[in-house]
Amino acid sequence: MLRSPDRAATCVFGHLFSYAADHGRTIDLPAGAHGCTDRAGTPMDPAEVFADAVWNVFEKRWPSTSFVYRINGGEHPAYPQPTPQGRVIAHLRALAAVPFVMA
Repeated sequence: MLRSPDRAATCVFGHLFSYAADHGRTIDLPAGAHGCTDRAGTPMDPAEVFADAVWNVFEKRWPSTSFVYRINGGEHPAYPQPTPQGRVIAHLRALAAVPFVMA
C-alpha cells in the first residue's frame, strides 16, 4: 500500500513521496524535472518527477520497496514492534545509525 484511497493512511514510501513532492514545490528544481510526460503523454508535475527521483535514490542507497513492505507488514523478524509505524521507524533509525558513504 502506498496510501489508502481516502489518503488517511500511508506507508513509508507514501510519506517519502509526499515529503519529496512538497519539498520539490519549494525549491528550484533541476531542468530534468521539467517537461516530463507520463506514458500517456500527459505533462507531469515537476515536483512529482523530483519525488520519483528521490524514491529511486532511496531504493538504490538503502532498502528496496519489497524489503520495507515486509517490515511494514510485520513479516521481518528483526522488527517485532506492534505497529507498522513502529516497525518502519525502528528500521529508519537503524539506517540512520549506519554511516552514509557516498559511492
